[in-house]
Amino acid sequence: MQKLSAEPPFRHALEVQEPYGKQPNFQNLDRSDTPASQDALLGGDEEDPRRELVEIPWKAIATKVACMVVCFVVVTVLLDKFAAKAVAKVARKLMKHIGIPGLFFCVFLADGLPQPFTYVPLIFMAVQGDVPKPEVFTVCAGASYVAAVSGYAIGLSLRSISCGDSFFQKLNQDHPQVPLLMHQKGAFGVALAALLPVPLAMATWTAGSFRIDFKRFLLAACCRWPKILVFVLLSTTPSPEPPLQEHTVKAEPQTFGLVQ
Repeated sequence: MQKLSAEPPFRHALEVQEPYGKQPNFQNLDRSDTPASQDALLGGDEEDPRRELVEIPWKAIATKVACMVVCFVVVTVLLDKFAAKAVAKVARKLMKHIGIPGLFFCVFLADGLPQPFTYVPLIFMAVQGDVPKPEVFTVCAGASYVAAVSGYAIGLSLRSISCGDSFFQKLNQDHPQVPLLMHQKGAFGVALAALLPVPLAMATWTAGSFRIDFKRFLLAACCRWPKILVFVLLSTTPSPEPPLQEHTVKAEPQTFGLVQ
């Protein structure tokens, strides 16, 4: 009678399997508004634990936006009350040096690169520098939109080079919600990020790497405009400079040595 082996017949297959915990590579897949339910089919039968649905914290978002607006209003009121002339003088000199092209370039860099600084103070300085509010809004909105489209192109290009892997891996570690939000919400995730006080480049670069539908992306990039409009309207205009008064010297009659 033949003795049955206690080892399973697929022992060798188990030995060549990948180590536990290694996740499938999703990088080379097309993310064009792919629903989360279809991602399991793309990645295999097993569900990836990292693909949990992202719950949008609406309450925390509203609180953060409200605090930012209130802080901006308080700072502008204090500056207008205690340092109006000094701020207006500095703002006029600043806008005289950089001009409208400099304003466009600064906003383009702020929204086109993944950095933590905001250009909201620059909007305030432009209004204080006697630049009309419609012009400030047009320049800033145009620069932000061009930066968003450029960020999409950068993210699309980074997918094909080796350094792009390390960049998006670091982004996933520092801000894990951003890739998941882009993956699950698509263009809506870009629109949400555009309305929030977060670096826009993180959303646009990730959207380009996931190849989100470009037409929807172009529409979502416009959602940055309401945020710009709010801060332009809240910025106080400087008080007009008083006109220069002409000092006339009244000539007094001279006697030239006449003796009465």
